Amino acid sequence: MLSKIIRPDSFDFDVPVATLMDVHSKGVDKGWLMKRAAMFDDTMANIKPEKNHTHIHVITTGAMETYGANSNADGFNRKTREYTFPMPKKGSEATVKLDGGLDKYHKTYTEKGYVYKNHKDNKNPDNASGRIVHECINDDLDRGELIISVDNDKWHDELEKLSSGGSVYLSQGCGVPYDYCSICGHKRKSFKDSCDHIMMNKLAIYEDGHQAFVINDKPHFHDISGVIKPADKIAFALRKVASGEVMSSIELAELEGYTAPTSLADSLYGKVYDKYEKLNKLAELEKEILAVGGGAAEDAFKEGSGFKKLEEPMCELIKKDTDRSLGIMHDSKIVIPLELFVKLLTGNSPDMESAEQIMPDVKSMMPTLFSDMLNSDNVSDLLKDGTYDGCPGEHRHIRRMFNKMLGSHSMEYGPVKRRVTIISLNGGPSSEGRKVTIAKKASDNSNAEYIAREYGKYLLSFNRKCSDDFVEKMSVLQKLV
Repeated sequence: MLSKIIRPDSFDFDVPVATLMDVHSKGVDKGWLMKRAAMFDDTMANIKPEKNHTHIHVITTGAMETYGANSNADGFNRKTREYTFPMPKKGSEATVKLDGGLDKYHKTYTEKGYVYKNHKDNKNPDNASGRIVHECINDDLDRGELIISVDNDKWHDELEKLSSGGSVYLSQGCGVPYDYCSICGHKRKSFKDSCDHIMMNKLAIYEDGHQAFVINDKPHFHDISGVIKPADKIAFALRKVASGEVMSSIELAELEGYTAPTSLADSLYGKVYDKYEKLNKLAELEKEILAVGGGAAEDAFKEGSGFKKLEEPMCELIKKDTDRSLGIMHDSKIVIPLELFVKLLTGNSPDMESAEQIMPDVKSMMPTLFSDMLNSDNVSDLLKDGTYDGCPGEHRHIRRMFNKMLGSHSMEYGPVKRRVTIISLNGGPSSEGRKVTIAKKASDNSNAEYIAREYGKYLLSFNRKCSDDFVEKMSVLQKLV
């Protein structure tokens, strides 16, 4: 994960980045609103004076499509889009699909963000000296904006400067899982891993007109802090300027003592982040299949292909050594179908009978399973749950047993193609061109929801380390057939 400091004044907005708001008992002054922050018009009626607090309007970040990179060589895409690198790194893709950018991630301010006097205080929200009242993206001006409320005593000096028409220094704590070089597309996850364009030539403009900077398409904003002057850090900055170097936002974070807090870091790297990335991709595949259908590949999961058959010894083996069995199955790209998963989940207990009765409700939840998980209130808990991750390690007997399932249950291209061929040779109807239909979802069945969610967690664990697009798509398709 990369910890960065993003200063609003590092963008050329052509207006002050922070201004006091004129708030009275009936709300925000209309004249001020029209001049400065008309996009907040819908929410301004709810803003009232707060005892011992002052409201400030802050411009935070500008979209790179309009403003380019800031003076620290950071660019923020406005929305999901494709970006083509002018000199792609050998062995890397020339084009990448950027995530939601500011449209999607500026709202992280209101999810986990606070106002502090110093970034070092951000480990504990109790140290906050203000709060973030509202955030938005200004569609007309392509920039992020905030309304913050600060403690008058703690922000006395800054408020004095603003009231007299002066400027204040604000900085934003931002964590990103990685960034991209705008020139070669190098995906950086640590400062030491920088390519030459970013390490040596930040903001340089090449002969073809492209500028070197980093693209932050998944910024998580945690705090905004204010300082009267960064004089105590200026010596290092002057050395950078004198040498002609551009100070990066990562170096700024080191100077200001900012590191993303654990609560933010959990979602930016490691297993939790891998699962979050994968869940987004599976949800997109889900939508794609529902829109255009699975084609002939659907036949690989129908009766007669062998997919839903699982011999009793296999079930017993999985129940006996679940973690190791799942680990080997994940490596072998073997997926357990929903019905068999439920059998393994409940065993031969009385719950099995009730589970079979609600299977229609469970199946009705399969078409939008990943999208529902992504949008659920407890998505963080789902991502942290490692119940079905399996464990690494080789066991010849278990591996030998599951090798027998490769033909019937593997999601890889060869086995899938063979199962489709078997259906075709046996005269089964082709699924080519048929769209997957969505059954009516159960309105209120907590037991069905539990089973569906557990299966979703299982498939998410199956796909976590998978880098094969075909396998991912087949694992999604099989639950829809």
